[in-house]
Amino acid sequence: DVLRGVALVASDVSDGVLDAMAGLGVKALRFTAGGASRITGLFDLAPRMRARGMHAEMFLGTQLLGEIGEKLLQQGVPLVLDHLGGPFDSSAGLDAPGFRYLLEFSRRDNVWLKLTPQRNSTQFPLYQDARPYFESLVESNHDRLVWGTDWPFPNMGDATPDPGLLLDLFYEWIGKDDALAEKILVRNAARLYGFPG
Repeated sequence: DVLRGVALVASDVSDGVLDAMAGLGVKALRFTAGGASRITGLFDLAPRMRARGMHAEMFLGTQLLGEIGEKLLQQGVPLVLDHLGGPFDSSAGLDAPGFRYLLEFSRRDNVWLKLTPQRNSTQFPLYQDARPYFESLVESNHDRLVWGTDWPFPNMGDATPDPGLLLDLFYEWIGKDDALAEKILVRNAARLYGFPG
């Protein structure tokens, strides 16, 4: 009753396994641009995810999102874009076509974003190059934003962040707004992951 899960599965996973996962609190399946959880699997799994109230968590990048965004929306499951909707080039600027599309996409129904800056930044550990993107996304639609650390920080090596510092940066970057912090950290997350309100 106190934990929720996100799982990686193959697209041919059995209904029995999906049912067992859902019963244990798995609320989402994760997809990426490549690797074991390739985004193409979502198109096969979406009907079964809908039946179990699951959403899709994705790390695709703004270029691929621009190519398949409309098709993703047609799958009828909530879409959660990890890492500020990246990866993207933090030196490209807020007017880069990929980020402009991401801002528009983030306002669509059923689209959520995770405010995790580090995988889009070259400025460890304070990630100042990611801050303008973070602030633009918060301004765009704070009703469907959630936050996370990305623990246990896979493949980050010497650039592994300090979770406490990430939380401090989050609070600073939202203007130390307690009501907004409570909304993103508590109420939005409870709604997305199905915690009792």
